[in-house]
Amino acid sequence: MKTITINGKNCIDEMSFYYEFYKRFTDIQSLIKQGYLTKNGKYKGTGFNPDACDDILYGGFGVLEEDEKAIVIFKNFVSAKNNLSFDYSGNKFIDIILKIFDNHSHKIELRLE
Repeated sequence: MKTITINGKNCIDEMSFYYEFYKRFTDIQSLIKQGYLTKNGKYKGTGFNPDACDDILYGGFGVLEEDEKAIVIFKNFVSAKNNLSFDYSGNKFIDIILKIFDNHSHKIELRLE
């Protein structure tokens, strides 16, 4: 079983959360090739959203195989929660992210530290 660690101190806003998430769950080089990031790893403005995070957690691309079980440690969660509690389509962004992980709880164990 894989263990993946997200560092909440790197999540200061929506884009930095996506970058941290994608950095842990995908191959950054493939994101550059697909046009989501510049050669310097900067976000180009497309493909980063909660639905995309949900898709990645299904597995089959990135670091998780389809239906592969994993432990995700969200270090410094309180820091991320403070920064990611802004409104996103009528809900707090952090709550949307936690719900996405909860939808995959049959195979992903999320540990908030």
